[in-house]
Amino acid sequence: INDTYGHSAGDDVLKIISRELTEAFRTSDFVARIGGDEFAVLLTEFSSDANVTVRGKVNEINEKLLGLKEYGKVSLSVGAAQSKTGYNNELVDNADKALYKTKEEGKCGFNLYEIDL
Repeated sequence: INDTYGHSAGDDVLKIISRELTEAFRTSDFVARIGGDEFAVLLTEFSSDANVTVRGKVNEINEKLLGLKEYGKVSLSVGAAQSKTGYNNELVDNADKALYKTKEEGKCGFNLYEIDL
């Protein structure tokens, strides 16, 4: 987006994504930009159906983002992971693996790194 439409447009898209993520998730969850065009959402006290819930939220946000024609194709590619021990390097690595799977599948989607909890 920055190369095609300029840095101001890139900043606008980051703000839109930030707003959509913040509105989609609960106030008890943590939404943060972790660098460049990457965001993290840390869910607190989630249930066994969190996978379905998050997938639905990602799909809803992507529908909105794909409607932003003035910025080209904008979408979320999401990788998720769960941890009983909280935030740690393994959690981030597993979410990254799930993200790469989403990108391999054509982007604009969601994958959960499956482990036995």
